[in-house]
Amino acid sequence: MIVGAFALAVYSWTVCVLLKRFLLSSWTATMAALIVWFAVALGASAALFQPLMIVQFKPSALGQTRWYEYLVRFLLGGAMTVVAGLIAARFGPVIGGLFLAFPAIFPAAPH
Repeated sequence: MIVGAFALAVYSWTVCVLLKRFLLSSWTATMAALIVWFAVALGASAALFQPLMIVQFKPSALGQTRWYEYLVRFLLGGAMTVVAGLIAARFGPVIGGLFLAFPAIFPAAPH
């Protein structure tokens, strides 16, 4: 995420330079700076994180999970959703919405 934020900062700076110094239209400056954004993001991530992680989906891994593990994750996710609703009722939807990310974390947690 840091690399993406850095690439966004370089993109923003590039758009500003193209607009002010070269007096390009906003569409032209934005399209030209997108190339810079992608180059910085991909170049920096390739330089810092070699080798790149390849995301894979293995359907056979679904059979390795026990039924009670699904039940526990379902119950914890449901309980946390109720807690997020209670927090939203007390402190408002903005604060309660922050806690809705927790049920999404439970399925991603390793065994």
